[in-house]
Amino acid sequence: MKHLLINQNQQLRNGWWIVIFIALIALSRVIYPYASEQLQDWGVTKEWLSPLSALFVLVVTWICMRLRRQSLAEVGFNMDYKWFRQLSAGMGIGSLQIALIVLLMFFAGGVQLTVNTQVMTSTILISLYAFLFSVLMEEILFRGFIFQRLIDGIGVWKAQISLAILFAIGHVTNPEVNQDTIIFATLDIALGAILFGLAYIKTKSLALPIGLHFGWNAAQGNIFGFSVSGYEQSGILLPTITQKPAWITGSGFGPEATLFAVFIDLLFIFLLWKWKGADDNSLQQKVASA
Repeated sequence: MKHLLINQNQQLRNGWWIVIFIALIALSRVIYPYASEQLQDWGVTKEWLSPLSALFVLVVTWICMRLRRQSLAEVGFNMDYKWFRQLSAGMGIGSLQIALIVLLMFFAGGVQLTVNTQVMTSTILISLYAFLFSVLMEEILFRGFIFQRLIDGIGVWKAQISLAILFAIGHVTNPEVNQDTIIFATLDIALGAILFGLAYIKTKSLALPIGLHFGWNAAQGNIFGFSVSGYEQSGILLPTITQKPAWITGSGFGPEATLFAVFIDLLFIFLLWKWKGADDNSLQQKVASA
C-alpha cells in the first residue's frame, strides 16, 4: 500500500502532488467569488480585478512548493536579471511571431490594415493590464507546478502532449469557435502550449513562456487590433477581414485560427528545440537569422 503513495526515493508520488494542487485550486474557486465581491464592495472595479485569479493560482503553487520544502524560485520564479532578460526576449519573439502571421495573412489577401484613429490609449493600457495577469494565471497553471510534476512522473513529451490537449480544450468554448475555425484554432493553441512548455524546459524558468505568451497576445490585440482567441480587442491598427476562407483570415477568432499561425508555431518550436539553451542571446540570434 505504501508504494502507492511513496516512490523509491521515499517521497510522495507526483500524481498525489497533482491531486493536492487540483484540490487546492478547487478550494480557491470557492473562495474567489467572496474575495471578488468584497473587493468590489471596497470600490475596486471589475477592470482592476484581473490580478485576483493569477494571485490565487500563485498562492496555491506557493503552498504546494512549501509543502515540498521548496521555493517559488524552483518552480520558475527566480526573478533575477537573467529572468527579466528572458521575459523581455520572449515578449519580442512572441510579437515577432504575430507580425509574421499577419504579414502572411496580408500577402494571401486575408486582411487589410489601416491606422485606428478611434483607439484610446486608456483602452490599450487596460487591455495590456488584463493580458498580463491572464497570461500569468495561464502560465502558472499550465507550465508551473502540474506541468513540472508531470515531467517528473511521465516524462517530457507525455507531459507536453497532455497539457497541450488540456490547454486546447480550455479554449474550445471561446467566442467564434465554430465549424470554420475550430480545426486550425485548436491546433494552433495546442502547438502554442507545446512552444511555451518547451520554453520552460529549455530555461527551467517561467520567464520565457510568460514573455512569449504576453508578447503574442499584446501584439495580436493591441498593435494589430485582432480578436485574441475570439475576444475582441482594440489596437493601434484596424484590421478589415476579407471574404477569403477562415483558414486564411481567422474569421472572428483572430489570426490564431489560420494555417499561417500553425506554420509559424511549428517553425518556432523547431527553432526552440534546436536551441541549446545555454545563452539567452543565442535564441534571439536564431530567430533573427530565420
